[in-house]
Amino acid sequence: MKWDEPLPTELNKQFSVWFTDFKSLPTIKVPRCVVEPRCSFQLHTFCVASSEAYGTVTFLRCDVDSLVSVNVLQSRSRIKPIDDPATIPPKLIHLNICDVFNPPGSTILRLELLSCLLGVRLVNSLQEALTTITLKRFFWSDSSVAVNWIHGIDKVRPVFIENRVTEIRKSSFPEEWRHVPVEHNVADILTRERKLKKIFQTSWWLGPSWLKDDMSSWPVSAACDHNLIHDDRAAVPDDENIFHVLFAKYSSFYKTVRVLAYVMRIAKRLLGRSTDSTESIGSVKGADPKTIILSSEEFLDAEIMVLKHAQRNLNVVNMGDLSTFKDTKNIIRVKTKLTNCSFEAEFKAPIVLDGADSLVKALIRDTHLYNSHASVSTLITILREKFWILRNRKSVKQVIGNCVPCKRFSAKHCERADAPLPIQRVEQLHPFETCGIDLAGPLFLKDQSKVGIVLFTCSVYRAVHLELYSSLSTDAFLRVLRRFMARRGRIRTIFCDNGTNLRGAYNALQELDWARVTGAIQGSGFVSSPWYGWHFERLIGVMKHLLKRVLGHSILSYEELETVVADVEGTINSRPLTDISNDLHDLEPLTPAHFLHSLPSVEPIDLDLVEGDRLRLRLNCMQELREELRSRFKKEY
Repeated sequence: MKWDEPLPTELNKQFSVWFTDFKSLPTIKVPRCVVEPRCSFQLHTFCVASSEAYGTVTFLRCDVDSLVSVNVLQSRSRIKPIDDPATIPPKLIHLNICDVFNPPGSTILRLELLSCLLGVRLVNSLQEALTTITLKRFFWSDSSVAVNWIHGIDKVRPVFIENRVTEIRKSSFPEEWRHVPVEHNVADILTRERKLKKIFQTSWWLGPSWLKDDMSSWPVSAACDHNLIHDDRAAVPDDENIFHVLFAKYSSFYKTVRVLAYVMRIAKRLLGRSTDSTESIGSVKGADPKTIILSSEEFLDAEIMVLKHAQRNLNVVNMGDLSTFKDTKNIIRVKTKLTNCSFEAEFKAPIVLDGADSLVKALIRDTHLYNSHASVSTLITILREKFWILRNRKSVKQVIGNCVPCKRFSAKHCERADAPLPIQRVEQLHPFETCGIDLAGPLFLKDQSKVGIVLFTCSVYRAVHLELYSSLSTDAFLRVLRRFMARRGRIRTIFCDNGTNLRGAYNALQELDWARVTGAIQGSGFVSSPWYGWHFERLIGVMKHLLKRVLGHSILSYEELETVVADVEGTINSRPLTDISNDLHDLEPLTPAHFLHSLPSVEPIDLDLVEGDRLRLRLNCMQELREELRSRFKKEY
C-alpha cells in the first residue's frame, strides 16, 4: 500500500491499541545514577532470538561490600528478515526449502548468532562511553549452538557463520560467553509482544534475580547437541533436506534439478513472487520438450541451487593449491590460464565440485549416458568444459565401472584351458608323415577356367605343400594326393574336414582290403574331425594373405599361377618358427624349410667317392646334424 492510503480496519485497530498503551510512558522512572564509587563493575549482556525478531540487553552489576545492585543500561532489537521461513507454507518448511528463497541469516540458529553479534556491538559502544571504569564482561545466550560456534568447537563452518563468528571473537573472548536457560533470559521480552504494564511487573529494569547472588549460584552452561553444530538449518533432519528427498527418489542429476525447478515455481507462487517467462529449455540436457514447460531461467536457478549444495563440503584442504573465487551467484570457480581468451565464461572458469559427492556422481552418470556411454578420457574432456571435478579420473572410473551396459559389453570372455595336442602332432616324425589337408579357391585363369589350391601342412613341423586342382571331384583330389606322395613321401595320418571330395576319397579308401595293403606298406587313413583343423585353417589364411598382395586383380595362365603358388609355398616354408635374436652370433631361427631340404654339403663330393671310409663318415655326420636339428626343434619350438 502507498504512504497516503488509509490503514485497513484491522491494522488501524492494532495501531490504536499500541498508541494508547504509550500514554503510560510518563510514569516510567529510570534511575540515572548507576555507577557508585568503590564498586566492582560487571557488564552482563543477554542475547535472544525468535522467529519474529532478535535482540540484546545489557545490565550493569555493581558490587559494594557485598551489596549488589543491577540496572539496565541499554537494549537493541531487530525484526526478522522480511523473507523469513515463517512466511513459507509448512510443507515447504518440512522439505527445508527455506534457503532457496531467503537470505542465509533467516534461520533460527543464524538469528541467534546475529543476536550475539548485536550484543557484542552494543557492548563496544557502551565501553566507549564508560571509559572511566573497569568492566568485567559476561555474555549470555540461550542458544547452546551459537555459544559452541563462538567457542570454536566446530572448525569447519559455512561462510555466513564463519564471518560473524570471526567478528564476535575479535571483540570478545570465548571464555566470556555462557549459556543461560530460556526461562532465565530476561532479553526474551524483546522478541515478544508485551504491554507496558506487564513490562513494569517483570525484572526488565533490575535484571534476573540470580544475578544478585554469588557467582557460584549462576546457571551452568548446558550441553549442546553436536549434530546441530554442523547443521545450522533450524533442526531439520538431514534426510528430510529437499536435495536428499529428491535425489533419493530420482537418482538423476538433471531430473533432480528439473523437479526442484517445479518446487521453486510452486513456492514462489505461494509467496506471491511468480514471474512470467516464455523462454523454452527444450535444448537442456535430460529435458523432454513434450512435457517440460519450464523456462530456462527457472531451470538454471534450480541447477545453481543444486551445485551450491554439492559444494557444501568444499574447503581449503580438498581444493589444495587451486586458485578459486566466487562469482556473482556465490558459486566457487577455479581460475585458469584461459581468463583472457574469448571462450565462454564456464569454459574459462569451471565450477569446482567434489568427486566424492553423490550429486556429482549423478552428474557424471547423466553425462555418461547422454554422450552414448563415452569412455573415461572422453567423459573427462566433456565434463572439463564446465566443471572442475576434484579427483575426476577416479570418480569417472568408478561411475563407468558401475554402468551395467558398459560392464556387459566390456566383460572378459570366458577362457578355457587348452587341451593337450594329439599324439600325431607331437611325435618327431618325418615331414608330412602326419598332415592336414584343406582346399582354397577358386581362382580364375586367362582361358576363363577355374582352379583351386590344395594345401598340405605338416602337423609337426608346420611346413606346407601347395598343389593346383581343376575339379572338385574325388578323382581330381586323388590325383593331387598321388602327386603329393610322389614328391613328399607317404602319409601316415591325414586331418581334414568333411568336404565332399575329401569324404569321397575317404570312402574309396575304405573299400580297400587294408589287411593286404598293410602287409606291403605302412598304414594310412583319414581323420575327418573339423575341430582338428585349426592348424591348417590358420595357414590357409597366411596363403590367402600372400596371394592377395601378389596377384591383386591380375589374371594369370595356369603355368604362371603354378609358379606364383610355388613361390608362395617357399615363402611360407621360410617363416621362422622360433624367436629371432638381435645378436648376430646366435643361431639362426628354425624354419619349416630346415626339415624339408637336405643340409648343404661342406666337403667336395668327388673326394668322398674316392675313399669309402670318408663317405661313411660323411653320412654319419649328416645323421648327427639331423638329430641335432630335431633336438633344437624340440627344445625351442
